[in-house]
Amino acid sequence: MLTTIVLAPLAAGATWVFTAGDTTTTTLVGAGCLSSILISPDLDMEERTISESLIFRVSSILGMLWMALWYPYALMAKHRGVSHIPIFGTLTRLLYIAVVYLSVHVLLHYVSDDFDAYIMMHYT
Repeated sequence: MLTTIVLAPLAAGATWVFTAGDTTTTTLVGAGCLSSILISPDLDMEERTISESLIFRVSSILGMLWMALWYPYALMAKHRGVSHIPIFGTLTRLLYIAVVYLSVHVLLHYVSDDFDAYIMMHYT
C-alpha cells in the first residue's frame, strides 16, 4: 500500500509530462493507481480489510456500504485463493463488479418502469 501511495503521484506526474499535459489521461492513471488500494485481493476476507478501514476513516456510512458491496464476494471467494492470482484475481473482481452493476441496473430499470406506470395510472 505504501508503494502505491508513493508511486501513484510519480506515475501521474510522468504521465502528465509524457502526454504534454493531457489532464484526462493523467487523472485516469492516478485514479487507476489509487484504486488498487481500495480494490485489493484481500476483499475476499469476511472481516474488515485495510482498504475498508481507509474508507471508514472517510465516512462510516461509505465504509458500511463498501463492506456490504463486497461481502458476497468474500463469501464466494476463499481467502488467498483465486483472488490472489494476479490476472485471474483481477478478472474475478471485475466480473463481480460487472454482475453487481448489471443487477442494480436491471432492478432500477424494472422499478422505474413500475413506478412510471403507477404514476400514470393513478395521477393522470
